[in-house]
Amino acid sequence: MIGPRTIPRKRTTARSMATAGSQSRMLIPAFRALGQDHVTQERIAPLQQTLPLDQRKLLTWDLQLAPAWMRPLFLAWA
Repeated sequence: MIGPRTIPRKRTTARSMATAGSQSRMLIPAFRALGQDHVTQERIAPLQQTLPLDQRKLLTWDLQLAPAWMRPLFLAWA
């Protein structure tokens, strides 16, 4: 508890913490929440336009931390 606020703690894995501070930290959970069948090119296109090329290339560093079905998506961006 901090002052009048209670901050809940959530369990996490070392694997998910390894992406802390990177774009993958946001993309991997977002894609996971959508699910493999709902991550379509129509949903990815705005992200490709928003993220600069240098940041998209950094996604390839976190390939081993992403689920197997996300890896081709990250590779296609770079």
